[in-house]
Amino acid sequence: MSPQSSPVAYTLQIISVNDLPPRRFKILGERRNVLVKATVEDRSVQTESRLCTSSPEWNEIFQIEARETSSALSLQLFDSAFRSTSLICASVITISDLLQLCRHGKDAELNLRDIKSRIKGRIMIHFSLSTNGSWIVDEAQRWALVLSQPPNTAMEATGGYIDDIDGLLAVSVPTVPPNAVSQSIVDVLDKLSHFMRIADEVAKVHPYAKLAWDVLSAAHKIIVAQVAIDQSVADLASTMQGTYSFVDALEAVPSKIPLLEDIIQRIFIQTVECAIFIREYSGHGFAGRLLRETMGASTPAKVAAMAQNLITLRSQFDTGVVVQIATISFRIQTDVTTLLENQTLDKLGSSGVALARRSLCLPGTRCDIIDEMHEWALHPSKGDSSNVLCLHGVAGIGKSAVAATVAAHFSEMGRLGAFVGFDQASPEKIQPSTAVTAIARQMATHDGRLRASIIQVINDRTKDTVLDALLPEQFNRLIVKPLTSIPALASEGPIVIVLDGLYKCGQPDDWINFLKVLADQTKSLPSNIRFIITSRTVNGIHKATTSTMLHPRIKSRELRSSSQSDMHAYFTFQMQQIRLKNEDLQEDWPGQPAIAELTARAVGYFAWAVNASNFINTHCPPERLNSLLLQPPTSISDPNPPLDELYRSALNSAGDWTDAYFISDFRAIMGAIFASPIAISSSAVNHLLDRPLSRPAMVTLRRLGSFLTHEPVIQVLHPTFFDFLSSRERCTRDGFVLCTLTG
Repeated sequence: MSPQSSPVAYTLQIISVNDLPPRRFKILGERRNVLVKATVEDRSVQTESRLCTSSPEWNEIFQIEARETSSALSLQLFDSAFRSTSLICASVITISDLLQLCRHGKDAELNLRDIKSRIKGRIMIHFSLSTNGSWIVDEAQRWALVLSQPPNTAMEATGGYIDDIDGLLAVSVPTVPPNAVSQSIVDVLDKLSHFMRIADEVAKVHPYAKLAWDVLSAAHKIIVAQVAIDQSVADLASTMQGTYSFVDALEAVPSKIPLLEDIIQRIFIQTVECAIFIREYSGHGFAGRLLRETMGASTPAKVAAMAQNLITLRSQFDTGVVVQIATISFRIQTDVTTLLENQTLDKLGSSGVALARRSLCLPGTRCDIIDEMHEWALHPSKGDSSNVLCLHGVAGIGKSAVAATVAAHFSEMGRLGAFVGFDQASPEKIQPSTAVTAIARQMATHDGRLRASIIQVINDRTKDTVLDALLPEQFNRLIVKPLTSIPALASEGPIVIVLDGLYKCGQPDDWINFLKVLADQTKSLPSNIRFIITSRTVNGIHKATTSTMLHPRIKSRELRSSSQSDMHAYFTFQMQQIRLKNEDLQEDWPGQPAIAELTARAVGYFAWAVNASNFINTHCPPERLNSLLLQPPTSISDPNPPLDELYRSALNSAGDWTDAYFISDFRAIMGAIFASPIAISSSAVNHLLDRPLSRPAMVTLRRLGSFLTHEPVIQVLHPTFFDFLSSRERCTRDGFVLCTLTG
């Protein structure tokens, strides 16, 4: 450090002095005491006096500053009898040597000598850099210089990979054993687990706590197995450990969680970023083993910024004063966008419906599937090569709410590359080509490097304009080429792209072609690019998403009905909102029996629950509720436009309603399901029919995936669906109606 550099803060703990020679405890009736004085660069601190025994103890902590690591720290033991002080013995050591002795959390024991250099005892102390952020910056600058040097022969011998950082860089920097970092992370994991126990599951911050725990626990397993780790990463883990003492403060007063949840949420999000960095840095992330050049000289500075952000957030927690600060990601970001660049990007058209306009899952509901999707997106796939997750299910089951919730979480973390909702766009804007341009437009907003690459593609005059290219070429030039043009991108953690309602992307053949292009071309993308797609289980989606031989990069997941607890939570929340709007309603309205009955009637079907809540939320909610509960569970006594439109939409996507053979098989199968007093399997359908079908029953059942599931038994999306099929007025299409079979 130069003479002009700022002082660096250190923490000195004076623990005890041991093995002092026997001394008289009193002289002329006055007790004899001792104290310790520490001095560095003309700055001194002093302990309280302690009774002079053979091993006096203090355990006092001081903050001291020094400009040079070569500066000497003097530790002097004084006799404080007779209201004056006299030197007994002392020890002198440089700061750099003391830091070496106190590595990995160890205490240092130094010999104390008198003026004749005779050993008079030993002093036990601990010395470390203060966790206030400034020392991290110093370390970052030093590492930046080290990492900017050309690779040495040891590096070249390994092919450019980093396994043992200290050995390969050939610099005299002490390595930190994995257990030193491991313990810090274990402490944070314990705090996160404890927080989730004391916080209500419906709390806004709960999913972010779960995210932080999941990613950090994976990083911990990596650290345990690692031979050596950079000091700056160890310091980051230590900073995280210090930050999470806030959980102890909450344990006594958990009611403070709602008041401070915005700060707590940002701490959790920053923890996720830190954990992803540790995983990627150690070579166990999406990029595998990291090249030194890929890491770049800016990496330590990123570590410093992440640590400083945690320190700032903890300070906000302590003071209760919220100052909006951005989460620090270790992704490289450039934020300046010129007017000309915006004009070029405008050629791509709309970026789609804003995520902010989408409905999210109620906090505390759909936790299993949301956690599963987080896990898949945040961690490299094990046992498969998937980077596309397709969530499918019947109409109205809640796929869009789940997708929007997951997208919102990744948006909060700065890891949402794009969100495109097909079902919210106007008909002229839901074609596959406009989907590609919408993704590209949002990617350009997400990352300045991608923006530059996409603008270059748009302005490329050596080829036909990309906006008029066929779908495979357009996807390749606007999505694949920009993402693969940035070598460092693969080592910067996951980037998530969410496409909601794929089945409404143009005509049936259009979305099938789009899915095929996506599956074919994602093999060229970095593994950290994660696509999440939602769709009804329409004809073709089953084959496209379940055949690992055809599309090994697609992982399929069917979304089933909501749990009873999720439905109960939903109705409890909605009835509470209605009660708040109507001050004349009693505080306990509508009562637990009514909510339990609504929950039972929903049968886990989210669309019915939404429709029922809207039905009740009118001028006189009690009368509406009574009217609804008096109806048979399978009945819709009056036309219900929202639910009827959903059912008609599900039927329209099932097949060709101008095909007499399809209509005949549909009526025969649905009639058999309706007539059966118990749930039946797909194989049992044929035994209940009085005539053969034109195609095997399973062929038709798979086409009807928008409104029924067939494994392990056939289940229709909701009992009221049959009531709809028996009404010509509601169906509006003769092919749908089952009245000729049911009465």
